[in-house]
Amino acid sequence: MAEVTAHRQATNLITFSSEMKRQSRTPSSELLDSGTRPATTAQASELVLARASRIVFLKRLRIADGAPTAVELVCLRPDGCPSSSRPVDTQPIDTHWTFRSPSNRTEPSMPDPDIDPGATQPLRRDALARAESRSFPRLCQSTLDALSPTVRRPVYDRSKLSIGLVHIGVGAFHRCHQQEVLDDLLHLRGNERWGECGINLRSPDIGEMLGPQHGLYARILRDGDIRDVRVLGGIVKTIDALPGRSADLVVSALSDADVKVISLTITEKGYCHHPSTNRLDRNNIDLRADVLELRADPFAERVTLRTAPAYLLASLARRRARNDAIPTLMSCDNVPDNGSLLGSVVADIADEVDPSLAEWVRSNIIVPNTMVDRIVPATQPEDLRTFTEMTGLHDAGVVTGESFLDWVIEDRFANDR
Repeated sequence: MAEVTAHRQATNLITFSSEMKRQSRTPSSELLDSGTRPATTAQASELVLARASRIVFLKRLRIADGAPTAVELVCLRPDGCPSSSRPVDTQPIDTHWTFRSPSNRTEPSMPDPDIDPGATQPLRRDALARAESRSFPRLCQSTLDALSPTVRRPVYDRSKLSIGLVHIGVGAFHRCHQQEVLDDLLHLRGNERWGECGINLRSPDIGEMLGPQHGLYARILRDGDIRDVRVLGGIVKTIDALPGRSADLVVSALSDADVKVISLTITEKGYCHHPSTNRLDRNNIDLRADVLELRADPFAERVTLRTAPAYLLASLARRRARNDAIPTLMSCDNVPDNGSLLGSVVADIADEVDPSLAEWVRSNIIVPNTMVDRIVPATQPEDLRTFTEMTGLHDAGVVTGESFLDWVIEDRFANDR
């Protein structure tokens, strides 16, 4: 999908809507950004303002026939009034359109000296994602065959995968790091039991992002000008336990007897601990609320929970009551002694809920230390566009990273590995 920049005076093209109607297309728009900023010299001259006066800007995504077609930046006088020295219908409004062509046609491009590219924030990812999802087929199991042969994708039978791994914190790092290793594993015969159930306790809503895509998404690795695009397929189920939702669905997934590993990437804050001691922060407001909930209902069948340590403890309580095997608990966060930290906070919250449960936890859980390494920057709107331009499909879950990947796990597992 070509991206072309053009600058047109209002006297040549009165409005985007009129141009689209002239082309027999249906126009619409979505506001991306707005505010005030200092005018450039050219803008101040055109709008008959003193140098460095502030102007009002509107940044809109312009849509034609449901397809994102242009990004429009309109600059206005702060008083909203045209200069009396110019006729109203020819008052210059500085309009910058970045055309996004759904075909491969080319259009002339001219630089725009009046536009400061750093003056506004980048387009909101959610707005762009919504626009592109309306315009292109969504990446999913049924559209995999539409991908170019150069794009790697799962060749194992995803319908045969069962859930043996539950991961809490399905953010960009997990999707670009552990999921790639898991996808490699699933390509080896006999590993169908290692499908993943992904759980998020905080935004983003992973079900909204990956549910319509059947858990599929692309990771893009950059090495200079070279881009390696690969679709990963290890996630077979997603659960969102955003604040206010019942804990039962999550605890049921964590305590399933077939689940042999529970892994986490929840950032350092998610452990609810004192970094200097690696012990539980008993003054943490969310944690205190969870302790009260679990004292009333240790199996979390009718309560809401907020923290990862509380969810883990509730699932362990259910396994203990059923005499089920205990899974390996594995932190994949880049924090010192991450396994020791995770084991410490789970045992500490058990102390607060039920001393006998705490004793059982300390005697039975296995929590290896790990080391992870890969640079995974936040996904930007241009990353979504890159995948769409390369494939003609929309992927709301794109992640990007460097080619280097490292993952070291201490050889301590409770059962299957």
